[in-house]
Amino acid sequence: MAGGAASGGSARTDTYREARHWLLLPSWVVLIFLILIPVLMMLVYSFLTKEFRGGVIWEFSLDAYDQFFFNRGLFGDEPPSIEWTYITIFWRSIWQAGAATILSLVIGFPTAYFIATRPEKVRPMWVFLITIPYWVNLLIRTVSMKFVLRDQGPLNDFLLWTGLIDSPLHIVNTNFAVQLGL
Repeated sequence: MAGGAASGGSARTDTYREARHWLLLPSWVVLIFLILIPVLMMLVYSFLTKEFRGGVIWEFSLDAYDQFFFNRGLFGDEPPSIEWTYITIFWRSIWQAGAATILSLVIGFPTAYFIATRPEKVRPMWVFLITIPYWVNLLIRTVSMKFVLRDQGPLNDFLLWTGLIDSPLHIVNTNFAVQLGL
C-alpha cells in the first residue's frame, strides 16, 4: 500500500511507465545495427590502407583523404593541387542534406500537429493519405518526378496553358528538383 499511495499512482500506471521504455528497444536496435555500426565501419575503413585488389590492409593511412582533397595527376608524379570538384560536390551534398532536413522539420512538425489535433476517428485516414507516396518504389517515384518536371511535362504544360510562363522552365537537374525528390 505504501508504494502506490505514496507516489500517487496505481501499480498499473507504474508498470506501464516501466514497460514503455522497452517499447523503444526495436527502434534502438534498428538505429544501432542499420545506421550507427555501418557509419562507424565506413569511418574506420576510410583510415585504412587500400589493398591492390580492393580490400584493405589494417594499417593507418590518410591516403583516401589525400586523394579526395588533392589531385596528383594520372600517375601521381605531379605536384599536388587542390581538387575543387570533389570539395564542391561534397559541400553541395552537405547543403542539400541540411536543406532537406530543415524542410522536413518545417513541413513535418506542423503536419504532425495538424494530425494530432484532428478527432481520433479521422487521424488514421490522415496518416494513410500522407504515407501513400512512400509505398511506391523509389525508382518509380524518381522516374515519375522526372516525367512531371521535364521541359515538356505536365507541370510546364499547365503553367504554359494558364499563361503564367511564356516558355518551359528547366526544372529537372536543379537544386529545386533535388529538394522535391528528397
